[in-house]
Amino acid sequence: MKPGLRSELERLLATLVDDELSVEEHARLEELLRTDAECRRFYLAYVDMHLRLTRHPGLPKLLDGPAVAKQNAAATATQPVLPALGGSGNRRWAPVVLTAAMTLAATFVVQLTLRNRQPAPIDPTVEPVVQTAAATNSVVPSYVATLTKDVDCVWADAAALRTGMRLLPGRIRLRSGTAELQFDGGAQLVLTGPTELDVRGVTSAEVVAGNVLFRSDDSAEPFHLLTSHSRFVDFGTEYAVAISASNEELHVFDGEVRRGPKAIVNLGSASVDEVVSVSAGEARRFETSGSCGGWSVPLDSGRQKVRADLASHFARRCDDLKLLGNELLAYEPFACSSASLPCPKGGAGGKGFATPWTKACKSEKVPEFRVVESLWRPQMQSNTQGGGVSAGCRGAISRRLARPIRMDDDAVYYFSYLVRSERRSADDECCDVQIVLRDHAVSDPQRKLAVTASWAKSKTSLCWEGGGNCASIPVEPGKTYLVAGKIVAGRSAPDQAFVRLFTPRQPVPATEPSNWSLQSRPVLSDLKFDTVQISANTSTPVQVDELRLGTSWTAVAGVYAVPD
Repeated sequence: MKPGLRSELERLLATLVDDELSVEEHARLEELLRTDAECRRFYLAYVDMHLRLTRHPGLPKLLDGPAVAKQNAAATATQPVLPALGGSGNRRWAPVVLTAAMTLAATFVVQLTLRNRQPAPIDPTVEPVVQTAAATNSVVPSYVATLTKDVDCVWADAAALRTGMRLLPGRIRLRSGTAELQFDGGAQLVLTGPTELDVRGVTSAEVVAGNVLFRSDDSAEPFHLLTSHSRFVDFGTEYAVAISASNEELHVFDGEVRRGPKAIVNLGSASVDEVVSVSAGEARRFETSGSCGGWSVPLDSGRQKVRADLASHFARRCDDLKLLGNELLAYEPFACSSASLPCPKGGAGGKGFATPWTKACKSEKVPEFRVVESLWRPQMQSNTQGGGVSAGCRGAISRRLARPIRMDDDAVYYFSYLVRSERRSADDECCDVQIVLRDHAVSDPQRKLAVTASWAKSKTSLCWEGGGNCASIPVEPGKTYLVAGKIVAGRSAPDQAFVRLFTPRQPVPATEPSNWSLQSRPVLSDLKFDTVQISANTSTPVQVDELRLGTSWTAVAGVYAVPD
């Protein structure tokens, strides 16, 4: 079990035994127990330990007086130590004990049923099939890869893929063009149409037909690239495969690749005559119905060049979009003639908003958001417009978007902003600023997307539909940070959010990063984020500037990016 997941489960179970579990926390606990066997085992052990401790014979000696302890000890000596369910203090544990008993009984029955059966071979590279949320009303499928680049792509499916979209396990058909897939395990695949690929998991895919360039390194998980007959396993390498009905070609440009029968999961355990190793600078052709060894063919370096061509074409397209600016949904440079927000005269300013900034807090006191000079980063390619906003209070202001960010449709959105806190004293208990996206028609305070920079706690956090996590990168006073994020929306697929924190002199890539500081769990949401909110909880001034929302990474981060 991952440390982060274990910590979350421990927190939920501690809240459960204290009888303070909220509706959202209860739903999250149910999800973990339903989808993860390790979580179920930990849950049963935790519950068993808690019940044993609450009924331990020695506990009355600590809680009651000596006389009561003696009386309880005498009663305990004549009967086994079992969790009592009759008392009011333990009545709420009846469902928990019943659930534990039923789970153990079901496990025992299954073990008896399967004792004499031989299990079928399991391929660890094939991800288990997860039912869709429509089928189970609760299980959310997990993404395994991201479409990071695409140039002139024509997809066979009606719902065309686009840059930034996340991919579930399943088949994709590229009729023409070039596309790059970044798998969550670390490997990259570049497809050249026409190509048909079956995405299986974070560390495996099957090429049905077409041309694929594979790239990985030592930091990535081992990847299994399959065909109808073969299994290719890399060792931190770069290679290309071309699959047709009659043969397979393998061209290795870096590292080493092993090719063996598809049915053999662990090629290291296969016999010598079943596995062929191909090193850098070599190429081989294999007949699908012939011998395993194949024969040598000239190395085609042009198959490797497709990746460089893709990067070049994609960069030019991003530059065109940057000039056109048609993928920028909203931009707030805080070019306001007033000295503070909300503007007394209702001034608007900015681009892509339907209303001016208004007070969003419940208190009668108007929060203090002063308009100050702009923030700046060393890599910025153009001067900022207007000023920035500085908060030194507890309060919030909000503004309605002209075009909402819809979670009930297939789309990808991006956002970015600059943030900075001046040096604070050790007496300041709070120094936080939060950028929030909300659906004004939804009153549940947990149903939001919120990114918080906290100088008091020296961390950055992401809250997404009631669940959150924190970045390991601390924020320090006196430095200007770029916060950039991505929102993946799906009509029937899960929604997910990502955040990347860039330090003052850290280069910003021209294309979206493959690694994010924060990554939310997938959820199924139908929200329509139509409101942007700046929420402050600070006594030390915290500045926010250059707030952007768009449908491409270039639209929100292009001004900070350096060429690849």
